[in-house]
Amino acid sequence: MGSHVWTQQCPYCGFEEMYVSSYDGVYFDINCPICGYSRWTEEKVPAPHEVKLAKSILSEMDVEAKQNAIDRYFEDNLPFIARLKD
Repeated sequence: MGSHVWTQQCPYCGFEEMYVSSYDGVYFDINCPICGYSRWTEEKVPAPHEVKLAKSILSEMDVEAKQNAIDRYFEDNLPFIARLKD
């Protein structure tokens, strides 16, 4: 029993630090702070144009920009790609 957290590559945008959490080995919470892919009780898949944009932007982001995107995601739960819309 307990929880475990690790990072994994996002199956949509390819971001290497998508967060995966396991609770009691039964429930999984998956969140990509870049494209917005998530899964808990429902799966939220980003639109194809959002995935394409996220991949393009990721290829140009440096480590510091990626970390900033992760930090901001955990502050307000808004993926990087959603911030670009605003």
